[in-house]
Amino acid sequence: MYPVALIVWALLGFYMDAVLPKEYGTKRHPCFMFLPSTYKGCCKKGAEVEDEDAEERRSTLLRKDY
Repeated sequence: MYPVALIVWALLGFYMDAVLPKEYGTKRHPCFMFLPSTYKGCCKKGAEVEDEDAEERRSTLLRKDY
């Protein structure tokens, strides 16, 4: 009973952390776990799909001097 309750509360905590607004970062849609965009990077076909500006952002970040 207690291990099951621990798992349920942990999953609820992770869900609430992703959905509720924060001071920094972005909140996710309440049904984010059911949206295909959540899982697009988990399979080979989805991993090949990348937005158009990703390469430009990556090169911009690499060029910055910190």
